[in-house]
Amino acid sequence: MIAGGRANTFADSRRFRTRGKMTPGITFIRLSILLVFLSSRMMVAPADEPLVELVDQVGKSVVFLQTDKGSGTGFIVDSQLIVTNWHVVDTAAQVLVKFNGDVFAPVEGLLFKDADRDIAVLRVKTRKELMLPIALEEKLPKQGQTVLAFGNPQGLEFSISRGIVSASRDAAFMSGRFKDIKQDIEANWIQTDAAISPGNSGGPLVSIDGKVIGMNSFYLGGTGSQSLNFAISSIDILKALEVAAENPLLKFPIGERTADSTSSPGESASVDRRQMIPEAQLEELKARIAKQLLDQLILNDSQVDPIPSSGDPYKSLQASLPVGHIQQASFGDTVRIKANSTLVQIQQGGLLYQVDGAMCKMVRNDYDAAELQAKLGVDPISNVSLEGVFFVGKSLPYKSKGGKILYEISLIPLFELFETSELLRVYNDYAMLSVMKRLRRNFSDRTGKFNVDAVAVNINATHIQLLKVGELKAVTVLLSKLGANEQSWARRERERIEMFGPIILNDVREEKSRQESDK
Repeated sequence: MIAGGRANTFADSRRFRTRGKMTPGITFIRLSILLVFLSSRMMVAPADEPLVELVDQVGKSVVFLQTDKGSGTGFIVDSQLIVTNWHVVDTAAQVLVKFNGDVFAPVEGLLFKDADRDIAVLRVKTRKELMLPIALEEKLPKQGQTVLAFGNPQGLEFSISRGIVSASRDAAFMSGRFKDIKQDIEANWIQTDAAISPGNSGGPLVSIDGKVIGMNSFYLGGTGSQSLNFAISSIDILKALEVAAENPLLKFPIGERTADSTSSPGESASVDRRQMIPEAQLEELKARIAKQLLDQLILNDSQVDPIPSSGDPYKSLQASLPVGHIQQASFGDTVRIKANSTLVQIQQGGLLYQVDGAMCKMVRNDYDAAELQAKLGVDPISNVSLEGVFFVGKSLPYKSKGGKILYEISLIPLFELFETSELLRVYNDYAMLSVMKRLRRNFSDRTGKFNVDAVAVNINATHIQLLKVGELKAVTVLLSKLGANEQSWARRERERIEMFGPIILNDVREEKSRQESDK
């Protein structure tokens, strides 16, 4: 309540709040920026965590493997060698390597396979600067040691997860629990709680020293299982590399699997077959996208107001983001596309477009392909307006009519990843920052003695409440004492101040209190 004025309960502000479960990482994006924006002393950015440098270093040695049967992960161990799980390339007719940075190369062939330990060694001849090997540890890790799992879970290329070594298990122990692991072999598996999913197979499990301690092979899914993930040890991989050095090269396809052939541990133990992104990784992805959106909106500096819960945040984001170009986008980017395109093909689960010379598959799960084909036909349709905000997914190879290997880019509309309430929060986070910028100015009185950099956070007929920048302290001032320009500005912005000012004040106090309690 402003002194001398009416009570301001600000009931209408509730329309701009979203309820329900929010994505971790999204919740405090705006609140943290608020304090930076309102602080005259810029906060000193903390030094990068040691793991950030490690991830950058190791990531250059991790590759995405695409076969005609599926996809997985591998890692570079020599100038021409890549290691992966055997079940990733088993029965593949061709294998394509995608390096970090969207560079591709074909696999020349196979030098070693071991279905019992689920190891395959591949040979790739390509540019030397792409083949950056990573070292392998020569001993088993210690229980409790911090580890990072690198891979491409569910096609989310070049992802990482963090955990510890839960235990080291030998074949005698593992064979009693997994029917396809033989008891009489010499092998060790690293048990870890670092999250892995389909697509992580063949990726390295790395210590904080930057050495591979194992290769992610399988996880135990299903009811009652949690964080039970297994990697074949680096000791077994080193032995495989010794043998591979003496072996002749086998070209793909290696041979079709028969009904009675031995399946890999990864196939039998991964009993959770859902093709859904695990919740923890989905939440991490959404938090990353939310930050990208906020960064783009801030850079574009659109002047917008928050929208009520009945509004359409997807359309609002679409209107506020700068238009991007698919040819300049990379995997993991979030981009607004507005372009003339050709609808090439209607597929179940997606629409294939040609946009700016690039083939793009827009992932959609809200229509029946046969029904849409009956309505639109099967021939390409030109001059189709394609507009939306998309997460850029992996590039997948396909063979053109002329036999050339080309690539289609996956585009995932944000409404396929986010709930409406989550997108509403992302948009309104930025909108509140936009409002705050408009409500911030230098306020001075008629004498010039009073001059303060502040944000107007409440107003009535006689007074205005100001949140002083730097001090984060609210003061109440008579409107009549302000200069003519300030009074005129206050009249113009009164509705916006009344509507959003108290939210800004409350959020700043909440975040300041939270940061103080964390100290």
